[in-house]
Amino acid sequence: MIKSLPLLLVTGAVVVAQTPDKSQQDVEEELLALLNTPITVAGKKAQKISEAPAIISVITAEDLRNQGVTSVAEALSLLPGINLTETFFGYTSVSFRGNLQTHYNNKWLFMLNDHPMFEPVTGDSSFNGVPLSQIKRIEVLRGPGSAIYGTNAFTGVVKVITFNGEEGPAASASAMGGSFGTRGGEGRYAMNSGKFHLSVGASAQKSDGYPYEVKRDENGRSGEIPYKNDLYTGSLSLGYGDWTFNAGDFSNRKSKFGLIPTLVSTGDRTMDGYYLDSGYTWRVTEKWDVNAYGYYDSLKKDDLMGWYPPAWAQQQAGVGGPERARSEGTKYGLILHSSYQLSQDWRLTGGLFGEFQKTGPYDWRKPDGTFSAFKTSAWLVDYDSNTKGGYFQADARLSHSFAAVAGVRYTHSSVYGDSVSPSAGLVFNATPKLSFKALYGTGTRDPNFFELHVATANVVNGNTDLKPEKVKSYELGMDYLTGSSSLRLNAFWANTNDLISRSLLAPAGVNGNTRPTPQYGNIQGQKLSGIEGEIKGSIFASERHFLNVSLLQGTEKKDSSDVMFIPKVLGNFGINLLLGKNLTLSPYVQYVGAKEGTLLLSNGTQGGPIHVGGYSLTNLNLEYRFSAFWLSVTGKNLFDKVYASPEYIRRLVPETPGGPGRSIYFQIGYRG
Repeated sequence: MIKSLPLLLVTGAVVVAQTPDKSQQDVEEELLALLNTPITVAGKKAQKISEAPAIISVITAEDLRNQGVTSVAEALSLLPGINLTETFFGYTSVSFRGNLQTHYNNKWLFMLNDHPMFEPVTGDSSFNGVPLSQIKRIEVLRGPGSAIYGTNAFTGVVKVITFNGEEGPAASASAMGGSFGTRGGEGRYAMNSGKFHLSVGASAQKSDGYPYEVKRDENGRSGEIPYKNDLYTGSLSLGYGDWTFNAGDFSNRKSKFGLIPTLVSTGDRTMDGYYLDSGYTWRVTEKWDVNAYGYYDSLKKDDLMGWYPPAWAQQQAGVGGPERARSEGTKYGLILHSSYQLSQDWRLTGGLFGEFQKTGPYDWRKPDGTFSAFKTSAWLVDYDSNTKGGYFQADARLSHSFAAVAGVRYTHSSVYGDSVSPSAGLVFNATPKLSFKALYGTGTRDPNFFELHVATANVVNGNTDLKPEKVKSYELGMDYLTGSSSLRLNAFWANTNDLISRSLLAPAGVNGNTRPTPQYGNIQGQKLSGIEGEIKGSIFASERHFLNVSLLQGTEKKDSSDVMFIPKVLGNFGINLLLGKNLTLSPYVQYVGAKEGTLLLSNGTQGGPIHVGGYSLTNLNLEYRFSAFWLSVTGKNLFDKVYASPEYIRRLVPETPGGPGRSIYFQIGYRG
C-alpha cells in the first residue's frame, strides 16, 4: 500500500514540472483570483486568502461538481491534514492534523453561514444539514479558532457559505441512482428582484446499504451489516437589503456497528433537526457598521440498540433485550457585532455574545417506552447551561507589505467560569504573488453534557470533574503563484493539554456497572506537528490539477511515546480535463498512510500492537453537458480496495471496516 504514495508524488511532480503551452494568462488570473477570494472565516470580515491571518482552504461549488463529491465530509477529506474515520457507533469522524475525535465531531466547529451547528448533548457537528446544491463554497480554517468562535473551534473551523440569490436567478434539478440500491434527487431555485433575493434547495437520498463486513467483534464473532445512510435535507436563504434569514431542516437515518463493537448491539440511528437564524446590519457611517444576529437550532436523536447488554452470551441466554437511547438538545444565541475602520491602515472588530443550551432527558428505554431491568440513563430531567462574553480584534497595515492582527475572546461559562483565548498573526505580502504568514493561536473546548453525565452501565461513564481542553498553536505559511501554478506550504506545531478521552475506569458498583468500565478523564496532552504542501495549476488551457501532501507526527506528554493512530502521511492528487466542449473527465487519488497503536486489555493495561495498513482510493467523475442538461457517471474506489480503520476508542479489537468497495453512480440533471 505504501507504494501508492511515491506514485502519487511522482505523478504530481511530472504534471507540475511540464512547460505550459502559450502564456496561460487566463490560468494565472484564475489562480490569482483564488488567492484573492474574499473569505470571512478568519475574522468575521471579508479578507483575501493571501492576506488573512490564518491557514485557509476554499472548496467551491465547481470543485464539488468536478470531483463527484457526495457529502461535506468527503469534500473535507480532499484538503491537507484532514482524515476521515468511520467509528463503530455510526459517526464519520473528521480529524484535523492528527487530533483524533472520540465518536463525535466536537473538536472542530462547523458553521453554516454564521450559525454554529453543533448539538448540546455530545457537541457533535451537524454538518449534513444542507443540500450540496445550496453550497456556494466551503471555507476551512486549520488551527484553533477559539479567539473568534469560542469552544469547539479547537482544531479548526469549517464554514459553509450557501447561495442566497444575490448571485442571480437559477434553477436546477437532478436525479441519481447506483450501487447498493442508492437513489435520490436534489433541486434548487433562486431569484433576485431589486433588494430581495432568495435561494431554496432540497435533497433526498436512500440506499439499501453497502456490506459492512466485520472480521471479529468483541464477542469473537464475524458478520455483515447492510450499512445504510438515508438523508433528507431542506434549506432556505433569503435577504432584503441588509437583512438576512436562513432556515432548514434535515433527517438522517444511518446504520452503526453497535453500541460497542458487537454485532448484537447494531441498529439504526435517526437524527431529526432544524435551524433558523437572522441578522441585520446597520451602516452607521461610512466607516462603522453594526450587526445584530440571532440563531436557534434543535436536534433529536433516537438510537436503536439491537440488544442490551451488548453481549452474545447474554442474548443467547435471553438476558436483556432491544433498547432505545433518546436525547434532544436545543440552543439559541445572540451576537452583537461591530467593525470600525479607524483609518486607512487600522480596523477594529469586536462583539458581545450569549449562547444558551438545553439538553432534554437523555434516557434508555425498551421500544415500548418502559424502563428495563437494566435501566441506565445519563439524565432524566432538563439540563441547562450558557456562555456569555465578548471578543475583540485589531487589524493593522504596518506598511505596504506588512500587516498584523491580534485578538482575544473572553468567555464566562455557567459551568466552568472564566476563560480567555488570545491569538496573533503577522502577514508579509512580498509581492502580489508571494506572501508569508506567522501565526499564534489558542483554543479551548468545554466538556459537553455527555462527557460529564453519561451513565451507560458497563459501557461508558461520564465524569463531572473534567476540565476544559486547551491548545496552543504556532504556524508558518507561504503562498506563491508562479506562472500557471500556485504553491502553498504550511508548518504547524500544536501543544494540547487536558485532552478528554476514555482514559479512566469507573469501578464496579458505580452507575450500575458490574465490572470496571471506561470513564472520561483528562490526560496530560500531546505535542503535534506537521508540514502541509499544496499545488494547484494547469499544463494546458483545458486542464486543471491539484496535489496536496501532509506529513504528521505527535508524541504523548506523559511518556514521550508516539500518539496512536495518526496517519503520518496523507495525500490527494486530482486532474480535471475538458475533452471537447461538453465532456469533462475528473479522476483523483486519495492516499491515507498506515496507523499504529496498541490494544487495551480489559483491566486497562496495554496489550499487543495494532498495525492498520495504509491505502489508496481511486475515484473518477465523468460529466457530459448538452444544452442546459447534464449526465454524469461517478466511480468510487474503482480498484475495489478493502481497507480498515483502527478501533481507537475502546481498543479491544484491532480494527473496524473502513468503507464501501467499488461503487458506481449515475446522475442526470438540469441547470438553468
